[in-house]
Amino acid sequence: MVARFASEYPARFPRNSHVLGAAGEAIGYDRHLRTSTTSRRVHSLFRQGVMYYQLIPNMTEERLRPLILQFEKLIRDHQLLKRTFGII
Repeated sequence: MVARFASEYPARFPRNSHVLGAAGEAIGYDRHLRTSTTSRRVHSLFRQGVMYYQLIPNMTEERLRPLILQFEKLIRDHQLLKRTFGII
């Protein structure tokens, strides 16, 4: 069975996996997750984030660093988080 909704994934995956997926897509890592014949998004941002999360332990530092930096940028740019944690 393939999980189709975030609630169907085990709790070990972070709920903000969609942000990690968006970070990977922003730096072009999504092209490694789809076939070379398609230009549209094949996997949801959440699914991409889950895939990146699973790959993190085996990623080399030069592949991991851009992903984490873009993830950090997206988290910092998020308006709700800015208002909530802006004081810190």
